[in-house]
Parts: sequence; C-alpha cells; structure tokens
Amino acid sequence: MRELYPQHFAMTFLGFATGLRPSSLRPLRRKGTSPDVLWAENKLLVRRSRTRGDEAMVGTKTAKDQCVHVPAELMDVLRWHVDTQLRHGPQLESDLLFASELGKFRAASVLDKPFRDICAKLGIKK
Repeated sequence: MRELYPQHFAMTFLGFATGLRPSSLRPLRRKGTSPDVLWAENKLLVRRSRTRGDEAMVGTKTAKDQCVHVPAELMDVLRWHVDTQLRHGPQLESDLLFASELGKFRAASVLDKPFRDICAKLGIKK
C-alpha cells in the first residue's frame, strides 16, 4: 500500500492496527477546535462515524465513544501522512486527518480500488 497508494497507507495501517472501521477513520480530525488525534498523548478519540453525505454522525456505530492509546510507531506513520501526503490547499487546510483532495470526507469506497489492485498483484483471490 505504501508503494502503490501512499496516500492511503496511513488509513490502512491505522485500520489494521486498531481494528477500527473505515467509517470511524474517515471523520478523524487531526486539528481544529475538536481534534480526535491527540498527538502529544498518543491517543485517538473515536467519537464520530460517517457513512454518507457531507456530515459526520456524532457517535459511533456501536454507540460507544473510544479513547485508543496507540504506540509511538503508529503515531509516526500518522505524522508521516500529514507531513508528506496532504497537499497544499483545501486538503492541507482541512481539519480531517484523511481529507480528500477537496478537503472533505473521503468516499466510503476510497479503499476499494487500492485493495483490489494490491490483492491482484499479490495473487490474493478472496
């Protein structure tokens, strides 16, 4: 993923490391008045969900907010993502950790093509 789709590497890494659903990853905020990434504390606050539209649902699908302590190595990947993968303009200005190029939420299908391509390249059929 890092080689072929570096813009999606951190989201994939975070999902595998934490088991969080993509709908809980897409609305994570890296900055702003209500950030979910607590950089100095190595924590993620999982308290929003997004399935469709331009608004995040307050609360998660399980109706339980979570505070996830993450290892420094994972925080390093998230910092790498912010430093190298967010482009100038709306994407960089957005509060979202995984903002689209327009600075909005990524589509629910954002990882479909990358996973399909990588699975094909690795010979994984299911």
